[in-house]
This record gives sequence, C-alpha cells and structure tokens, in this order.
Amino acid sequence: MVGAIGKSLELSEFVLKEILDLYKDIRELSDEAILSGSSDKPEKLFMKLDALITRDLGNDVVSILLNKQELEPIFFHLNRFRNLYTVRLETGYAKEILAGHSPWDILEKFPFYKNYLQLVRTEYEGFGLKAGDRIFF
Repeated sequence: MVGAIGKSLELSEFVLKEILDLYKDIRELSDEAILSGSSDKPEKLFMKLDALITRDLGNDVVSILLNKQELEPIFFHLNRFRNLYTVRLETGYAKEILAGHSPWDILEKFPFYKNYLQLVRTEYEGFGLKAGDRIFF
C-alpha cells in the first residue's frame, strides 16, 4: 500500500510539472492568438494538453492534483485555452463544410464528429425520442 501511495505521489509530481510547463506557455497567448493567430504554437499546445487530459492517471493521482487549491487558477487558464482553441477548430471545419463539394466527407473527418454523435445518442435516449422526432443540436 505504501508503495502505491509513493508511486501516485511521484506520478502526480511528474504530471504537475507538465501542467505547469503548459500553463507557462498558454498564459502568454491572447484570446486573439488562440482563436485566429497564424502561429502553429496554439495547435502544438492543444495537442500537448489533449494528450495530458486523455492520459489514464488513476484516481489517486487525479485526486491529488484536483485537491491542490493553488492549481485552480491554472486549471482556469488551461480550460480557457482549450475552449477557445476548440472554437477555432469548429469554426475552421464549419467553413470547410460550407465551402466543400462533399460536406459529409469533411464532417466525418472532423475530430469531434464521434463526440457529436455520442451526444446526440445521449440526448435521444435521455429524452426517450422515437424515430422521426426532431431536435436541434
């Protein structure tokens, strides 16, 4: 048990360093730079953040990090960045879809397309909808 706690603390410190390094780079970016800047820096940071967010850290490590109150402002900035960059991605794909000759092909390549399908399924099941019912999503 002590070994597992030690490993969790060690991993949480490693992940904390990654979080702080990302924060240092992200806090320098303006909203405009994230939403429409020409630099590839936001994309690279988004990929790093996405890899960090989707990593399976285990409940112990997540609890350790989430219980650090001093990280709240940092998480706020990381969340701000992720939301703004997601708007950038969605806007770019929406423009491609509208301008494209095969909108469905473009839509199906969108990174969040599977997420959208899952959200629609969840709404469909949650509201008890039936074939032919219509919702706006």
